[in-house]
Amino acid sequence: MPRLHLHLLILAALLCPAGCASVSSESDAASRHTSSDEKGYVVQTLYRHYENWKGVRYQEGGLGRDGIDCSGFVHLTFRNQFDLDLPRTTEALLGVGRKVTRNHLEPLDLVFFKTGLKKRHVGIYVNEGLFLHASTSQGVILSDLSNEYWHDKFWTARRLNL
Repeated sequence: MPRLHLHLLILAALLCPAGCASVSSESDAASRHTSSDEKGYVVQTLYRHYENWKGVRYQEGGLGRDGIDCSGFVHLTFRNQFDLDLPRTTEALLGVGRKVTRNHLEPLDLVFFKTGLKKRHVGIYVNEGLFLHASTSQGVILSDLSNEYWHDKFWTARRLNL
């Protein structure tokens, strides 16, 4: 599926007004309007992207293969893989989209963690409990939300509505 076509499909699904379907507060109109083929394409794209970035070291403020931080990785992933321009900082990413609960995560949702008194971390939900991020200790990695560390640090999640 061409990138521009996917971009338009994602935007159409995310911009669908709430009135186009009867949706409870716990469900999500975008997921009802996004086919399993489109979700599969998004997940495959995220896994391919991970394979290209796997192990790139963490560097605060970094934005390249010589070192990257968590929000920079999110920013570059959405820009390069989905032609979407998201903010560069974790704080600014918190203002994008709308809140979703942990049990309603979909591919491309942003997941946020409180990793210290004033430290925040962000990643991209892929599927089946896995999220993609730039870890301070292991670089770009896939992690499991059920891992004790990440489970305890989970803070919030956001679904894009660009």
